[in-house]
Amino acid sequence: MKKNLVLLMALLTASFVFFTACNKSDNTDELKANEQRLLVKYLTDHNITVEPTASGLYYIETDTGTGIQPLMGDMILMNYTLKIVSDKIVATSDKQTAINNNIVQEYYLYGPQKYILQENQYEKGLQEGLLMMKEGSKATMIIPSSLSYGGLGMPWLGVGPYSTLIYEIELLRVIKNPDAFEREQIAAYLDTTSVTVADSTADGLYHIIDKAGSGDPPTTGTIVKVNYKLYLIDGRQLAENNADTPFSYSVGSAGYIEGWDKGIRLTRKGEKCRIIIPWYKAYGKSGFQIIPPYSTLLYILERVD
Repeated sequence: MKKNLVLLMALLTASFVFFTACNKSDNTDELKANEQRLLVKYLTDHNITVEPTASGLYYIETDTGTGIQPLMGDMILMNYTLKIVSDKIVATSDKQTAINNNIVQEYYLYGPQKYILQENQYEKGLQEGLLMMKEGSKATMIIPSSLSYGGLGMPWLGVGPYSTLIYEIELLRVIKNPDAFEREQIAAYLDTTSVTVADSTADGLYHIIDKAGSGDPPTTGTIVKVNYKLYLIDGRQLAENNADTPFSYSVGSAGYIEGWDKGIRLTRKGEKCRIIIPWYKAYGKSGFQIIPPYSTLLYILERVD
C-alpha cells in the first residue's frame, strides 16, 4: 500500500513537471513571437530602416563623436535613458527625466554613470553598441531580449520576460586609466578651494581644515561623535547623518573602509573639515551599492565630541 502510494505520487509529480514544462515552452514561444511582432511594429511606426548587426542589434547613431572609441576593459562615463517598445521610459540617469516620468528611485545615484566594459551575458547588446561609439557621440540601441535579459526580464524595472530594450546613450568619456581619472577629479576639486590643505597622508588622503579643533587626534579604541555628509568628488551627495543624533564611531573598529578610519584619526574635537578618500582606500574597483567603481569620496565632517 505504501509502495503503491509512493509510485502514484511519483507519477503525479512527473506528470505535473511534464505539463508545466510543456506549458512553459508554449508560453515561451508565444512571448517570443509577441516580442518579434512588437519589434516590427516599433520599427515601422518610427520609420527605422537601419539593418541590424549580425547579432540582431539595431544601432542608430544620432550624433557623431570625434573622440576615441572604447575597447573591452575600458571604463566609460555615460548618460542613458532606457525604454521599452511602448515608448515607456523605465530607467534613466537624468533625475529630471525620472521625475517627469514618475520613476524616481530613492536609492539611485543620478548623473553620469560609470560603466566597465567586461563580459556580461545579460548586456551583450548594450556592450556591442557601446563599442561602436566614440567620445561625444549619441546613439539609440534597439536590443532584442536575446541580447539582454531574455526570459528573465527586468522585474525590478517592471519589464517582463522577452522584452526588447531601447537605450538612448550619450558617451561622455572613455576612461583608459580610472586611477588617473580620479586623480584628475581630486586636483580639480582642490583647485576650487582657497583653504590650504592642512594634512595629506602617504595613503593619498587629503585633510582640509575649515575650522580648527583642539586637543589630540583620537587613537584606537577612542569613541568619537561626528556629523557628516558624504559626497562623490564630483559633488553628488550619497548620504548624511541626522544632525540631532551624531554618528558614534570607535576608532579602529572593523567593518569600515580604511580611508574613513585613517581620516577620523586626523581630526580633533570641535573641528570642521573635509576629508578626501581615494578609491583604493574606499570601495575599490567594484564600488558598493550606489557607489560606483573607482569612486573618490568626499566627507564633510564636524567632530562634535
